[in-house]
Amino acid sequence: MSLEENREVEFKEIRAKGKRAVKSIVNQADEYAIAYLNSNTPGKILWGIRDTDRCVTGVQLNYSERDELRRTVHEKLCKITPKLDPSQFRIELHGVQNEENHYISDLYIVELTIPTSISTTPYFTESGKTWVKVDGAKKSLIGPALVEWILRRQGVTDTAQEIDSIYMIENMIEIMNSLMPLLYWTNKSVPQGHAKKYFSALQEFFIGGFPGLDEHLSLGTDNLFRAISFSDENYGYDKINVSFKQFSSFLNIQYEQSGNDIHDLRNYTCSLERYFQNYKKHSATNINPIDSAHIEFLLPVLTYLRRILISKFPRKFPEVDSLITTGFYSLVNRLFLEVKFQIEFPDVRSSDIEDLREQCKEYWELHRKKNNLFLKA
Repeated sequence: MSLEENREVEFKEIRAKGKRAVKSIVNQADEYAIAYLNSNTPGKILWGIRDTDRCVTGVQLNYSERDELRRTVHEKLCKITPKLDPSQFRIELHGVQNEENHYISDLYIVELTIPTSISTTPYFTESGKTWVKVDGAKKSLIGPALVEWILRRQGVTDTAQEIDSIYMIENMIEIMNSLMPLLYWTNKSVPQGHAKKYFSALQEFFIGGFPGLDEHLSLGTDNLFRAISFSDENYGYDKINVSFKQFSSFLNIQYEQSGNDIHDLRNYTCSLERYFQNYKKHSATNINPIDSAHIEFLLPVLTYLRRILISKFPRKFPEVDSLITTGFYSLVNRLFLEVKFQIEFPDVRSSDIEDLREQCKEYWELHRKKNNLFLKA
């Protein structure tokens, strides 16, 4: 196929069929629509094309499912705020042909076209979330990133001082609420029974990025924790591939998507560990200290991923090694130092760590109970 993926065109492979495929597309439609609307560029999302090789895989939909897809995508887009004329969006289904140029029954490429917007206020989903489009992905806008977007759209070019003051006042509580449950485990192993919830807490911290983090490392880490903590097998494999693609972009190496081949994914996990170690070794004199701390944190996480890839869904989570909890602590410490929050962290080897852990215990319990309620719902 001649069309290529870029900032204005996004390919999405859908492995599910029928109603599950409809649900998957509907769940993504408003998120990508908002990402394009907030990026001041028109866009197309094409479901049924693999992004790594542009192979047309199609989406299997019968007549009633096609009708349901058009209706539910329209309903989802109507809930975007501020309100938009829904006729500005266009959803089309293109039949897929075989090698003899005959149409394959009930197999389609689903295309959603999004118009350009020049609004100075961001668009949000019904639940209050928002994104912006970056190359090959969408990026969540929260905290300082959202403030910066608004200021730039309103013509403010020198945003540093304004973002610092707004960030410290408006967003520090949000950051600390996501950070405190994780600090409870500093310098300790996380037992099996808490492992999945620990990784879901990590994903909540990394969602949307953080000031000072490399974009590729940040997106890769977010998707890596989505893959580890999520229960759906296909979703998990998709997020692993997205994660590996982002890490490979950071390392400037080529990544060929492995799909759900466990053997290939485990092998590439080993390769990533070696690439990261070599990157640190050869860039020792000029590596960004935040990137260095981020890689040190990721190395034991990749080892953990390799361990759980051998287990079938639903996965049994092994104990989380203290190398991960301490690596996270070191990364956050470095982040707060580099972005000049002027917050002092106690030395990980000091007795003050136990005091810090005790202060964070109630936050961990709140996170654990919140996840229990979510899992029951």
